[in-house]
Amino acid sequence: MKSALKSLAILFLITAVSCEADWVVYPDQFVVEGTIESGRNPVVIITKTISPSTEDLDIMEEYMKLLSLDPVISVSDGNCTVQLNTMTMSGAFPAYTTSGMVGEPGKTYTLDIRCNGQHLTAVTSIPEPKAIDSLTVYRSDSKGEHYGITASFSDDRDVHSWYQFFVMNETADDERFYPSGVGTIDNWNLNTYCTMANAAGLQHKVYQNIHKELLSGIDSGHNERSIMFEAGDEVTVKLATLDSISYEIWRGLDRATKTDIGFVAIIENLNGNVNGGMGFWCGMGVSTLNVTIGQQF
Repeated sequence: MKSALKSLAILFLITAVSCEADWVVYPDQFVVEGTIESGRNPVVIITKTISPSTEDLDIMEEYMKLLSLDPVISVSDGNCTVQLNTMTMSGAFPAYTTSGMVGEPGKTYTLDIRCNGQHLTAVTSIPEPKAIDSLTVYRSDSKGEHYGITASFSDDRDVHSWYQFFVMNETADDERFYPSGVGTIDNWNLNTYCTMANAAGLQHKVYQNIHKELLSGIDSGHNERSIMFEAGDEVTVKLATLDSISYEIWRGLDRATKTDIGFVAIIENLNGNVNGGMGFWCGMGVSTLNVTIGQQF
């Protein structure tokens, strides 16, 4: 339970580890995980920083405090302001939303949170979405037991753009989208997972995020989820277009949760854009495409 309740908040907390393994402790802060996507309602998750050395009982006490919070959360697009007064649960943590606002490309959104005497603000914008042109399934091993997905989409190399891929595998009981491993793309600085398809297009290999349990606050005891897919998996791929600030935030999260980087290796806070606290408020222009693994063979 301890690892689950720490969830994503711990990524923003671990700031330094000395050679003697003594933790550098900073004052508690609220951690915001907020997104507003094109065509969707804003969602804000609020947690708090905790020390990596915090005992289980203390974590449970802090968790119960989260559930009893009564934050005043509003989002403004410059013309109208709405309150996020509907609370749901995202994994183990409270999330706030509203049906009174839907994200629109080209607009700028200001987040305002007042909670326990603290005032947090953040600003983001929603870029124009890019459509996924196609999803191509390929065998990732000779036995044909595992498969990968390549997503193709149009891109103007003369315009600096930033992207993040997400995946939802309904067969694996995903209830929401999780960031694809190495799914953060800067079209002017392509990584080894991204290759030019033609003069105006990109191809990117899409993977499952094996840290699903961590990101959703679910404690499974251990995680054996493969980054590859299996025959019969019903997968939805989401391509999110970001601004440069949101890109840096997601790139930090991507690096922190990669298989070959443990949490102890994180020696400084992740990038964020929340004033008065920690975390992120990201706008995304999104498009999705579905595929059933194995139907192609």
